[in-house]
Amino acid sequence: MSAEAGLSGVMPGILEMLHAAE
Repeated sequence: MSAEAGLSGVMPGILEMLHAAE
């Protein structure tokens, strides 16, 4: 469960970083 929750938190986090870098 922790792994799934972590991935769910990382996915959106990466997208935000990509958008911020743009």
